[in-house]
Amino acid sequence: MIGHPVRRRTAVGIVLVLAVVLAAGAWWFTGHGDDDDRADVSTTWSFTQGGDVPVAAGDGFRPEAVVEGDGLLVAAGDAPEPSGDGYDLDAWYSTDAATWTRSDLRSVGRGAGWYSEFTDLLGWDGGFLVTGKGIDSSGGLPVTASVPTFFSADGRTWRLLDPPPGTEGRNPGYFADGAHAYASPDGVSLWRLDEDGKRWKAVAARAPKGCTFGIRSAASDAGEALITGGCGANDAKRLSLYRVTDDGARLRDLSAPLPGDLVGVPSVAVRDDTLLLSARQQEPPSKTASPSTGGDGASEDGTVGPVPDARPVVLRSSDGGAHWSKVTLPAPGDAKPGSGVVDDLFRSGDTFVAAGSVTLNEVAHPAAWVSADGSRWTAVRLRAFAADESLGEGAALDGHVVVPALVAGGVYTSGQKAATAPSRAVPDPSGPTTAPSGRASTPAGTSAAPPASASTPAPTSPPASSVPSLGPEDVYALTAPFSGEISGGSSPAARYDVLVTLSTGRAAEPTVEDLTGTLRIKGDTGCTATLTHDRTRADGTLVFRTSDRRAPLPGMVLEGSFYCPRLVELRRTGMWEVAWNSEGGYTGTLAAGQVD
Repeated sequence: MIGHPVRRRTAVGIVLVLAVVLAAGAWWFTGHGDDDDRADVSTTWSFTQGGDVPVAAGDGFRPEAVVEGDGLLVAAGDAPEPSGDGYDLDAWYSTDAATWTRSDLRSVGRGAGWYSEFTDLLGWDGGFLVTGKGIDSSGGLPVTASVPTFFSADGRTWRLLDPPPGTEGRNPGYFADGAHAYASPDGVSLWRLDEDGKRWKAVAARAPKGCTFGIRSAASDAGEALITGGCGANDAKRLSLYRVTDDGARLRDLSAPLPGDLVGVPSVAVRDDTLLLSARQQEPPSKTASPSTGGDGASEDGTVGPVPDARPVVLRSSDGGAHWSKVTLPAPGDAKPGSGVVDDLFRSGDTFVAAGSVTLNEVAHPAAWVSADGSRWTAVRLRAFAADESLGEGAALDGHVVVPALVAGGVYTSGQKAATAPSRAVPDPSGPTTAPSGRASTPAGTSAAPPASASTPAPTSPPASSVPSLGPEDVYALTAPFSGEISGGSSPAARYDVLVTLSTGRAAEPTVEDLTGTLRIKGDTGCTATLTHDRTRADGTLVFRTSDRRAPLPGMVLEGSFYCPRLVELRRTGMWEVAWNSEGGYTGTLAAGQVD
């Protein structure tokens, strides 16, 4: 169960839901780990098109957060208006984490010219809260006019709820301990919502002097809340952590054992005495700027001044917060090692789930990790997308995990059967040999199929037999400049430096079918050409047909005096490496990166 506010993103919220898909034609994502650390939610994850998520009483299912409360999942976010003109705050509920029903939130507290933007969602066994930013556009220009809070006892019907005293036009921070909802209107005082969901009552717990509540939170099985905050001035604020117990009567400060250099917006999870916290940790100033650090620039002599940096970190305590140690998150697939960022921590039963992103070819892609003890983690490869992707806050119901995505139009599911759109297939005469993970089953290093000759190009109409294309998580491992040397031909001395740049074009959810690119064979006898995906062999070899072949010096090099193949075969042989094969017996290895 989670009860922490959701950070507002700039992108329109569209969903990812996580569940096991057993139907034919689904994308498969398999997480691997030690047998004693493997949880049900680590075995299979799948992707479903957003429009294929079953939704009753309307469409437009686009949540930015999902919470669980009293055996029900509730999702909330900004969904498109039925008229197609703009977005408005909406909510849905589900009893099985697979099918969803729109609640009546849109009909509550709305007037002509009014709409709301999502800011927060909270769930506990006594009900649900959704908060928003009320916008009045009746005068022509949108104006923030209110900070409405909506309450539902059953997740289906909603009503407006007055915020606690001292709110004064701003949204309080909300959290829950599993049985009660709390609010802090000023970051210092705490108020608890009565069981009838109508009145707020002040409680004794208050933030320590010089500190404020954040608030990101998690509810423990013991009926306590773990909440975050900060102490000190804004430019030197230190992350703080507290336990709220005894129905808000006591506050236990757990901040002292934490490293003093934690920054950012943290996320927390708790099970018994095991606590998890994700944040960013400042590192000593480096002397070399990098794009990720945002350095202060080079001086006239070329040196760079000190550059502050902060790295993602996950901390674990097995003794209730008395001692902490760093946790290592493995990089799924071909993601950049150490690039994992955790946006949300929560539980699915006794299993910890971390949702976030990893870097692949300098693009952030969604990723997830699961762990039985919070110490050793299994990485789950999720589908990559054409642009930076971020995940919203998720929840679990009876082992079925649901996590929203905020850019891509689709849903991931883990833990149950759900409807999915069939994957596209790439025809190949060799028949199906693709492993369930979507990666070709032929071992790396196996030689590619022999190249077609220039005079007899491969057929353009292959047989109907087909295999699924490379898994969508593999697509972006190929979208980068690759350069290297090829050799062969009639003379052992014939060598060329080549540069291949592949991209997915404008496809929002691309597969290898969408890969196109450009080819440059350097030198006076080289060429430039366009690469168009032709087919995928059973061993994962991508075959590209070339077009618009041009010599480096148009009009000055005779046809036939420069090398420009009609077909090019590329096959991944390792992280950031592909094997080249082309007609005339030219072979070689290309590595990620452009070499002039």
